[in-house]
Amino acid sequence: MKLTKISIEATGKKIKSREAKKIAQAKLGLKQKIQQKADALKTSKLLVEVSEKALDAAINGQSEAVIGMDYSSAFENIRTTLNEKSLHLKELPYPEYLNHQLRLFIDSQEKEKIQSVTEELASSGSKMKSLCEEIKQSYPGNYDDSMIYVIDLLNNTMDIQETLLERITSATLACSKISDVLAFIDNEELVEILEDEILWLTDVFSGTWAFQKIDEEAFVSFISWNHLSEKAFLNNEPIDDYFCSLGLGWLANEQGQLFISLLEKFIDKKIENDQATLKMHLYKFSSGYRVEFEENAEIYTLLTEVGFAHLFKKLGYKVNLTTSSADEVDIEISWKRSND
Repeated sequence: MKLTKISIEATGKKIKSREAKKIAQAKLGLKQKIQQKADALKTSKLLVEVSEKALDAAINGQSEAVIGMDYSSAFENIRTTLNEKSLHLKELPYPEYLNHQLRLFIDSQEKEKIQSVTEELASSGSKMKSLCEEIKQSYPGNYDDSMIYVIDLLNNTMDIQETLLERITSATLACSKISDVLAFIDNEELVEILEDEILWLTDVFSGTWAFQKIDEEAFVSFISWNHLSEKAFLNNEPIDDYFCSLGLGWLANEQGQLFISLLEKFIDKKIENDQATLKMHLYKFSSGYRVEFEENAEIYTLLTEVGFAHLFKKLGYKVNLTTSSADEVDIEISWKRSND
C-alpha cells in the first residue's frame, strides 16, 4: 500500500529531513563564523603591518610608507579605518614608482657618489654582458632572443650618451630578464655569479626598488599623511593615537624629528651610565602641549600622555604615567639592560 502524506512513516521522513536541514544550517553557520574570524584576523594583521611600516617611515622623517605590491583588494578591508585616520591610500604602476624612487636617489647623492655609482654600474653591466654572451653560446637556440635583448640593455648601462636614470632602468630590466633565464640554467657557477651581481646592484641602489624581480604590470601600494606646518600645533587638539595623519605628521615634521633625536640622545646617555629608565615631563597648556626631557630640552607635541604611552609600547618600552596635576604628567619609559 502506498504511504499517505499523514502516515507515521511519512511523518518520520519529514522529521528526518528537517533535522538534516538543521544540521546542514548549523554546519554552514559554523563555517561562516570560522571564515569571519579568519577574515577579521587577516584584517587585524594587515592593519598592524600597515601601522608598523607607517610608524617606521614617520620616525625617519618621511610622509609616506610603502606597503607592498598589489594590496588593492586587501586595502578594501581596512579602507574605512584608514580614511577615519585621514591616511591616504595610493597606488602607482611599478615602472612609474621605480622612476620616481630612482630620481629621489640620484638627487640625494653628492657629485662624487654619482660618479662612483655610474662607474660601478658600467663595470657590473660589462661583467654581466660577458656572462650573458656565455649563456648564449653555451645554450644555442634556447635563449638567443632573450640574451640579445639583455645584451642590448646592458650596452645601455655603459653608454655615456644615456642619463644615469636611463642606465639604471636598462640594468633593472636586464636583471629581471636574466633572473627569468637563470631558473633554467644548469651551470651552477655561472648562475651564482650572476645572482651575486644582481644582489650587489640591489644593495648599491638600496631603497629604490631597482634590480628586484617584480612584475612590470604590478602596482605599488602605499599610504601617506599630511605634512604638518607649525600652525598645526595651534589649529589641532592633542590626540591619543599616533597612528593617524596628525600623529604621523607630527613625528615626521621638524618638532617630531627633534623629539626622536632627543629621545635617542638621552637613551644613549642612560645606557652609558648603566641605567635603564628615562623620564620625561608632559606639560598640557592651552597654548600647546610640550614634552620636556632632562637638561631643559623640550619640544611641542600633538600627543597626549595616552598617545605617548601607545607610541612607546609599540616601540617595545615599558611605560609608567604619573599625573602630577591636571596640566602635568610624568612619563617614564624603561628597558632591560643587557646584563639583566
